[in-house]
Amino acid sequence: MNTQFSTTPLPSLRRFAGFFLLILPICLALGQSTPVAPPVVYTGTDFSANVTAGPVVNVKQLASKSPGPAGSAGGETHFNRFPKLLPPMQDTGETAPQLPATALARLPEIPDSSFRGFIGLTHLDQRLYAGGGNQFSTEPPDQGLAVGNGFVLEGVNAAINVYDTNGIVQLPRPVSLDELFGLPPAINRTTGEFGVFAGDVSCLFDPETQRWFVMAWAQLNTRTGTPLRQSRLYLAVSQTDDPRGAYATYTFNTTGANAPDGNGPRIPDFPHFAVDRYGLFVNWQEFRINPDGS
Repeated sequence: MNTQFSTTPLPSLRRFAGFFLLILPICLALGQSTPVAPPVVYTGTDFSANVTAGPVVNVKQLASKSPGPAGSAGGETHFNRFPKLLPPMQDTGETAPQLPATALARLPEIPDSSFRGFIGLTHLDQRLYAGGGNQFSTEPPDQGLAVGNGFVLEGVNAAINVYDTNGIVQLPRPVSLDELFGLPPAINRTTGEFGVFAGDVSCLFDPETQRWFVMAWAQLNTRTGTPLRQSRLYLAVSQTDDPRGAYATYTFNTTGANAPDGNGPRIPDFPHFAVDRYGLFVNWQEFRINPDGS
């Protein structure tokens, strides 16, 4: 079989080559005149120098102790943690036409055998039973959840509880975040004295280290509830692979009053974190604390 190769460009290739030579200078000119956006650089801060070790607490022992009857002093909500209501909305005329609502999908008559669920922490749990009722009513229900070794560790607002994977409660009662971190209660219902109002709980189980982690933050206040321009991040780390046992606690000063950015005191809102053999990595949203503490 004879095979022949041609080195003569076809007419279409000649036209393509001419078009390429024409457009190449245009592309080079546009490339030189269009500024290239600099790459995004994410910077972090090593705040390990701002950490202090707290007490070692045992969750099951805390839950086994009766904190005693709670009094009725103090309000249901922390009066400095909720923004003032805006003026009522004004009537702007006729409402826009609404599309008809889509019918809801029908639920299966027989539950899916692969689905498993159970009732976790409720508002009643975190308000009345955790910390002996020395808590505030808090919403929305911010949840942290971690699963491992046959256990489920759940945090909602200002309390935690431990279950097995079938939903069987593993502690005599829920434990407040203040109890877990070794802090005074958010509100002493007997004396009316304010403590630390920790929230935005986040939970994690690390299979590599076989440890459980619980994190939350708080803006500090005086004993009468006046907000201070100070914030803290709290961390509890289990000492074993059992979430019902002992936890070492740590406090990070996140105020950042003298930070290089010059933004002054701030709060570490909605913290989330990850861990590995190299360290603990936390991210949060920073909001400036105004001079009046708001």
